[in-house]
Amino acid sequence: MKNKHFNLIILTEDGSKPLSWRINKKVFYFLVSILGFLIVLVIGGAFFYGKLTQKALEASYLRKENQMLRKRENKIAEIEVEMAKLNEIRKHIERLIEIDDNYTMRDLPTHDYEFQFGIKSYPQALVAKEGEILIGKELDEWLKQRKAEKELMPTGLPASGLITARFGEMQGFLSPHTGIDIALKEGTPVRATASGIVEYADWHSRYGNLITINHLNGYKTKYGHASEILVEVGQWIKNNQTICLSGNTGKSLGPHLHYEVQKNNMPIDPLKMETESSADSSSTAEKGDI
Repeated sequence: MKNKHFNLIILTEDGSKPLSWRINKKVFYFLVSILGFLIVLVIGGAFFYGKLTQKALEASYLRKENQMLRKRENKIAEIEVEMAKLNEIRKHIERLIEIDDNYTMRDLPTHDYEFQFGIKSYPQALVAKEGEILIGKELDEWLKQRKAEKELMPTGLPASGLITARFGEMQGFLSPHTGIDIALKEGTPVRATASGIVEYADWHSRYGNLITINHLNGYKTKYGHASEILVEVGQWIKNNQTICLSGNTGKSLGPHLHYEVQKNNMPIDPLKMETESSADSSSTAEKGDI
């Protein structure tokens, strides 16, 4: 008869009676199967848990990366906005001080150089072509100097009106016209075309009530035929300040303003002042009466 059981015998070293168990083969195989299944289940569970943990770590890392990328994108957007603002400020400064070809605006690291302009650090420096770098207080002083120089440079016209006589035109048997005549209603405010000191403010045989302003840079401006003088000799005049009222005094055929610009005591065409003020050569026009 085929044996349907397993005998398990345990022998001891001291020679005592051995221990024995009798196990049914079917029960034994069933227990072994259960044990194997449990082992496989544990190994599989551990592997699956490891995979899940790895996926979770990867997902957490990706989330952090995405957050960092979003922060960087936001920072870049903020920097681009700030750079756009700074660029507009730079253009505005260049327009104010009229930077010429001898100077350029160069970006410099904010942490190395800072120029306070009422906002955050303004990372700009003015660099002369010769290599001189103007920074901080030096740049501030340079800007003030350029602004002051601009204020002293006669530009534009002292009043708005019809030009009835131009520079250089012959006036009968007289010398060529040393300025321009602007037809104005009597009593029209006349403004200085640049800052300077009043050098003359009195009656003149030809120009009637006449004002001469010395702009301390080789330029002078004259305003003739005024009905009323509003300034006095030695007074400091600001650009665009009203200095007199137009009239019909002196040798005049009707209410108008005689406006004249001199460079190094030589009259030049006021309508070409933008070009003449940046040129180094002197005008070749006739010298004026005063």
